[in-house]
Amino acid sequence: MATEQPKLTDVTYNPYAAEGIIPPWYRSQAATGRKRTNYQMIGGLHIPNEEGVRWLTESYGFDLSPDHSMDASVRVNLDEMLLDEGYQFGCYYAPRRDAAYHDFLAVTQKERGAWTHTNPDGVDEVLIEEHKMKGGTPQEDKMREELKRLGIKAGEFKCFYF
Repeated sequence: MATEQPKLTDVTYNPYAAEGIIPPWYRSQAATGRKRTNYQMIGGLHIPNEEGVRWLTESYGFDLSPDHSMDASVRVNLDEMLLDEGYQFGCYYAPRRDAAYHDFLAVTQKERGAWTHTNPDGVDEVLIEEHKMKGGTPQEDKMREELKRLGIKAGEFKCFYF
């Protein structure tokens, strides 16, 4: 007795499930070569998570949870301060590749356009040199001085698809 084959339009059917082979539609763009397009990019000064938590704890006496469940307090407080000081973009989350929690980005530039890339899912840092924004702008210098005044040690300039 023959078994009924699924229709070719059934994208959830995996004929190799018994062997543990992951079907192509569940693999990352890097493995499949599948491309992804983003329409906005942000660039700014990278603030490591540890530095943001240190700043908030020392400056305001917040006792943040070691499981990173309260890290949003860093972004919200820094964002509010930067916007109050007249900075146009404030602070955003900067995804990390090595952890489930985020770093922070004091944004100095924002661009709209169409950038096609093959970054793996969850990696939004701009890795293609031709796509990267150029740092060293007057806004970046001004932001670095503001962060220094607040007691935050900012890192290098980074950009992320947004």
